Amino acid sequence: QPYAVDACSALESSPGKKEAGRMKAFVHAVRSA
Repeated sequence: QPYAVDACSALESSPGKKEAGRMKAFVHAVRSA
């Protein structure tokens, strides 16, 4: 299992602005793995 995952820029719709839908999908995918 990885110690950490850096997905920060992949979850941004523009620099510094996170997109809630992408974050939700990412967390769901991680928990389902």
